[in-house]
Amino acid sequence: MLSFQPLSPAKIASCANGAFWNNLVKNHESIIIEADNLDFEKTIYRSLSKSTTLHRLILERNVASTILPDTWQKVHLHTVTEMGLSLDSNIASMNNLNLEVSALVQCPRKEWITDMSIQIDTRGLTWSEWSDMKEAPWPGFQNSALGGLEYRIRSGSIDSLPKKPFYLYIRPLASSLSLSVQNHNSQNLDVLPLAIGPISITNKPVDSSAYESIIPWGPEEFQTNQNHRALAYPGDGITRYFLLKERWGCGTPGKLWDSAIVLSNMFSTWFINNPQGLAGRRIIDLSAGTGFLGLFISHLYQSQGMNAPTITLTDIPEATSIIRENEQLNHMHAIKQVRIKPLLWGSATNARSAKDNNIVDIVLASDVLYNESDFPLLIKTLCDISTPKKTIVYLGYKRRGFTQKEEDMFFSMCSKHFRVSEYGTPVPEDLQAEWEKTTETGISSRSHNIDSLLAYAEILENTGVHVYRLMRK
Repeated sequence: MLSFQPLSPAKIASCANGAFWNNLVKNHESIIIEADNLDFEKTIYRSLSKSTTLHRLILERNVASTILPDTWQKVHLHTVTEMGLSLDSNIASMNNLNLEVSALVQCPRKEWITDMSIQIDTRGLTWSEWSDMKEAPWPGFQNSALGGLEYRIRSGSIDSLPKKPFYLYIRPLASSLSLSVQNHNSQNLDVLPLAIGPISITNKPVDSSAYESIIPWGPEEFQTNQNHRALAYPGDGITRYFLLKERWGCGTPGKLWDSAIVLSNMFSTWFINNPQGLAGRRIIDLSAGTGFLGLFISHLYQSQGMNAPTITLTDIPEATSIIRENEQLNHMHAIKQVRIKPLLWGSATNARSAKDNNIVDIVLASDVLYNESDFPLLIKTLCDISTPKKTIVYLGYKRRGFTQKEEDMFFSMCSKHFRVSEYGTPVPEDLQAEWEKTTETGISSRSHNIDSLLAYAEILENTGVHVYRLMRK
C-alpha cells in the first residue's frame, strides 16, 4: 500500500505554478477513476514524486546568521523531492544520510572556495521539547526525511576566524553508503548538497534578547532565504563553486531544476574539450528562473580568463530579481557580456529586445514545458529569437505532468519551424550551424567527484532528463 505525506495547498503552490498543477490534475483524471481505493491526494503525490532521483536538502528552519565561536548551533534539515515534497514514508524510513560540513569563503579572485582553516565540529541533533526532528547518532538523518545536525566553529586564534561572512556547505559523506550496507532497511539517496548563509562570527558578547532576534522563526518565505546551492566547476586544481540562491517559496522560478544541471554539465564538457569554442557567441537563456544556467556558463569562461560568450538571461519581469541577486552573489554584475531582460512568451517586442539586433547562436530552454495552452506562445518566441540555419535551441525536458500524446503534440508543432533531434544524435554537416562545425559538442567521459556537475548530470540523464536540439528551418 502506498504511504504518503499529506499535501497542503501551500505546499502544492510552492512546488509548481497553477498551470503545471492544473495540467497534472487533468492528465490524471483517468488514473483517479481507476484508482479505486487510492484517493486523489495519494495519486497526485505519487505522480509528483516518482520522477525524482536527485533529491534536495533544504532548511526546515532558519539558522542564526551571527554566531559566537565555540557555541553549538542547530541546523534543521529536510530531504525533499525536486518538487519540494517530503519523501514518501517508505523511502523516508530508509533515509540514513550522514552529512559533513565545511565553510565556503570568497578568495581574492572573488570566487567561492572551501576554507579548511576554519575548523568545524559537528554532531547529531540533540533532543529538545519544541523540535519534531528525529535524533540521529550522526550528523544527518536516521530513518526519516527530517533531520539535521549541530555545528560549532572552533575559536583557535582570533586571526583564524573568518573576517567576512561565509556559507555553511553541507553534503553527504561517502560513508553514508556504508551505513546503508550495515542496515538492510537503509537507502543511500542521491542528494544535491546545500549551502546556507551568509553567516558571520563575532567575538563580542551577545545578550539573550539580541541572540533570540538573530534566529528568525518567521513564515516560510523568510525561512527559505538562506537556501543556496554550491556547484563545483572545472578549475586549475582547486575546487571552485558557483553559489546559487534559491527561493523555495516562489514556485517555479525559485529553485534549481534538474534539466538545468544536465545542460550546465553539457556546456562544461564543451568548455573542457574546447575552451574557446563559444568565445564571442551570443546566447539567450529563455525563462532563466534562478539564472543558474546562463550565469554559470558565463562564470565558467570568466573564471578562466577566457573570452566569454554574450549571454542574455530572460524571464517574466517579476522573476528577474533573483537572477540579479545570483549575478551579484558571484560578482558578475560588472561583466558586460551578461545582460538581464524581461521576456514574455509571445511578445515580439520583448524578443527583439533580447536579440538586440544580433543573430543569436544558441537558445537555452530548460524545463519550460509545463502547460499545453502555452505551446503556441513558446514556439512563437523560439521562432522570434531564432535565425534560420544559424540558431540552435537546446531544450531540456523531463516528463512530469504531460502524457505522451501532449509531448508528441509539442514536438509536432515544433517540427513545422525547427528540425528536431535528441542531443547526441549525429547531425549531417549540411544541417549544422557554422559555429557547431568549429566547436566540439560531443559527449565526453564522466567524472564522479562528489561535488561534480558531471556526477549529478549522469544521475539525471539516466532517469528522465532529455536534451533536444532544435535548428530553425
